[in-house]
Amino acid sequence: PILFSYPTMNSVIRTNLLRLSPRWSARSVSLLASKPVSPTWSNLMGASSVSPSARFFSASEKLVTLLGREYSEEIQNETNKMPAELIKLQSDLEKEWKIVDDGASTRMFRTAGPTKIQVSFHCQDSVESDDYPYSDNEEFEGEEGNENAEATGEDNDSLEPSVPVRFSVTATKAGKSLVLVCLSEDASPRIHSVSISTQDVEVIHQTGIGATQYQGPEFGELAEDLQEAFQNFLEQDVGISQEVASFVAMMADYKEQAQYTQFLDDAKAILSK
Repeated sequence: PILFSYPTMNSVIRTNLLRLSPRWSARSVSLLASKPVSPTWSNLMGASSVSPSARFFSASEKLVTLLGREYSEEIQNETNKMPAELIKLQSDLEKEWKIVDDGASTRMFRTAGPTKIQVSFHCQDSVESDDYPYSDNEEFEGEEGNENAEATGEDNDSLEPSVPVRFSVTATKAGKSLVLVCLSEDASPRIHSVSISTQDVEVIHQTGIGATQYQGPEFGELAEDLQEAFQNFLEQDVGISQEVASFVAMMADYKEQAQYTQFLDDAKAILSK
């Protein structure tokens, strides 16, 4: 270990002060350097006198307070409660679909003859509209958007567009699945991609098509009548109606809010003393 005597320590301080602040007078530097300095490693290394544990508890207490504030606001706004219209929509769909709540995800099941249909989506699987542009969407904004603006007296530019939600659909028969990755956009189901897989259906819905399998054609580059035929199959035979698309969007939005509220509560509980 290196030990400093008081005179040596003062000379070191004096030298450093003169180097860092050449405009200071030698007398000012001598007065500063002459003050007693305890030659401990805390002084030498510039360490804080506050212990790490004290700093942690101070930071955690502030964080808990802020988490509690946000949690209280969410509870007050009742964002963790399912809207009445969503409850009714789910009740209506359950006449044809088995709907399973799986935490942040939701799964739906039905059969159409020998074909087993499954739908799954995650509450945070929303996408930016720019990533999936549709000409129909532009027409919607131009016509219906203007009509809504006129009816409400609002400027069309101030209307916030709905955020599309991605969901997966499988139609399985004889060990093979037609996999349709879709978007719920403006209460309508739209196909984004289509492929075939022999993987287990649950694996498809959890991780998607395996990297070693053919990912399917670029759906937007298919012939228009073929795209339309796939779309009609999705809505008429598979049963992905506008009601199902609306349910996907509404349930994803509700679950995202409910999961966020639970996150705040859980984080607060972990950090509380």
